[in-house]
Amino acid sequence: DDDDDDQKGAFRSEEETGHRMDECNDNVVIDQNAEKIIPREVLGIQPGTLADVYINNVGWPQDKIDNFHFNSRELERDIIQMFAKLYGVDRIEMRGYVTNGGTEGNFSGLWWQRDYLKNESNGNRPILLTSDQTHYSVSKAAQQLDIDGRLVKTTKTGEIDCADLSLVLDDISQKQPNRPILVNINFGTTQTGALDDLPAVYKILVEKVES
Repeated sequence: DDDDDDQKGAFRSEEETGHRMDECNDNVVIDQNAEKIIPREVLGIQPGTLADVYINNVGWPQDKIDNFHFNSRELERDIIQMFAKLYGVDRIEMRGYVTNGGTEGNFSGLWWQRDYLKNESNGNRPILLTSDQTHYSVSKAAQQLDIDGRLVKTTKTGEIDCADLSLVLDDISQKQPNRPILVNINFGTTQTGALDDLPAVYKILVEKVES
């Protein structure tokens, strides 16, 4: 398929390309004795800044590993504790890690909540509810994690439509009452920067659970 062709194109043999592996595409031979590290100036890195510090954040920041020097773990724990304070969570109980970006953050959040809700509902898989203005990485992560999803309409300004959310919840309650619900909330959509009304969404969820 196309993906296989793309991968093959990236890893062709010397016989296929006609070039040695130490040559560039323009037949200029790379000096094997040259400095292998790209000069920081080429990357736009200012000497003495945090970007000039090599940081290794492999693994879970709470783990204690003595045979390698993972020098970002303390920074990660500080960030996690900062969010614990913002969210009013016990700093000792707070867990997490610093992701590479929003896509990985979305994937991790869906992954953990999928497993949590599944364990708490006798193995029933959750249904993801998210607005039609949600970043595409959420739908991609849902597909990778085998999470069923329903799109909720948005208002003219891009926020999740709470009236439509209520209707979707009623429909699921009637047709699939044993399925737990996983709701994705946006704080600044890619298209409009819209903020979903979290208190209003929370109120609807509480009312549905109590009714």
